[in-house]
Amino acid sequence: MEVAQIWEVMSLRTIELETKIPTDRSKKIELNYREDLEDLRLLVAKEYCIIISGGEEYTKYHHMDKEKKQSMSKKEATLFETIICISIQIVWIALGRKYYNQIELEINRMLKSDIYNSAEHKRDTKYLSKMNPRERLVLVGHCMHVGKKLNTRSPLMNEVFCDRNIGFRLYGLGALQYSRLNTRLRYLESILSDPEHTFGNVGITLGIIGIQRAKFDIMLRELSMAASTSGSSSSIRQSISRSSRVSRVSRVMSRRSTVTAVPKKLYPDICIPEKGPESLPDQFPRKMLPKLSSNNEQRLKWLRRVASKRKKPRR
Repeated sequence: MEVAQIWEVMSLRTIELETKIPTDRSKKIELNYREDLEDLRLLVAKEYCIIISGGEEYTKYHHMDKEKKQSMSKKEATLFETIICISIQIVWIALGRKYYNQIELEINRMLKSDIYNSAEHKRDTKYLSKMNPRERLVLVGHCMHVGKKLNTRSPLMNEVFCDRNIGFRLYGLGALQYSRLNTRLRYLESILSDPEHTFGNVGITLGIIGIQRAKFDIMLRELSMAASTSGSSSSIRQSISRSSRVSRVSRVMSRRSTVTAVPKKLYPDICIPEKGPESLPDQFPRKMLPKLSSNNEQRLKWLRRVASKRKKPRR
């Protein structure tokens, strides 16, 4: 989510720099953007490592058992592609159904690397080569391990093994209970471990996550948007004819008015606090945070759905 937001900002900054001279302050701002994205990618990489290693409540992969160690390429590919597709849909819906192409390209890049980015191979956008060095350094980062094709690490794994100053608390956010955290780490911990319905109370914005459920329909679309698109065909024809008459007046009025209408955003921008001082604790924390309660009813529905697909006979 933060990538799409910073991508817009960097595009505007690139246009502004065509007529302006970059200053030390502008470089510092872009450095903060880069550090924000690197920290967020590290948090995603941490959760991804827990999934693939079978940690916490996740079950281990078939090749991690003591008895079965053979690879099952088809099963692994199906599971991996399913995770990617679900991740794309979740981020796209959370961002108000915007930036789908950018989300698809970036998630495939982070999990598969540039070489195996199937979305880029399909669309052939060459979006990375179109970036200037400034944009690439901010949006992609500098933690890149370029190896041979089979030994290439995904950008998420590069963030874990990156040669930069990473605080140890960042690795334990959402899992360990820290006694003292600065504002930035407390903000990131709340995103990982706090219930979604409490985001508005503590001033956290994460797309539509945390906004009141009553503002959206069953497909998680804004009610005002859904109502505007659900009109009958006759009302649409009337609106078209009415708009043709109004367009003439609007052309004249637009010449007189210099104020442009700014559409109201569905959700505010994500604002991560700046880095603050960190002090070493007396001892490493051992107490775990309580796990978030999950909807067991929905979980059982998914398990029954998966089980029914497995029982279907092959033709």
